[in-house]
Amino acid sequence: MLKKHVSLWKVLGFFTVAILLGFTVMFGGISRALSNPKIIEIISSCLEPNLS
Repeated sequence: MLKKHVSLWKVLGFFTVAILLGFTVMFGGISRALSNPKIIEIISSCLEPNLS
């Protein structure tokens, strides 16, 4: 019982860390992309055909 409980917490902790790392990388990439005007041009040119 106790062993199962510990492994469950390890899995939950692993998923939490993985999700947090994923969000950090994603937001870091977005903020870096937003500070780069060339990437904004590429994004807007990709979005324009989808909007019309």
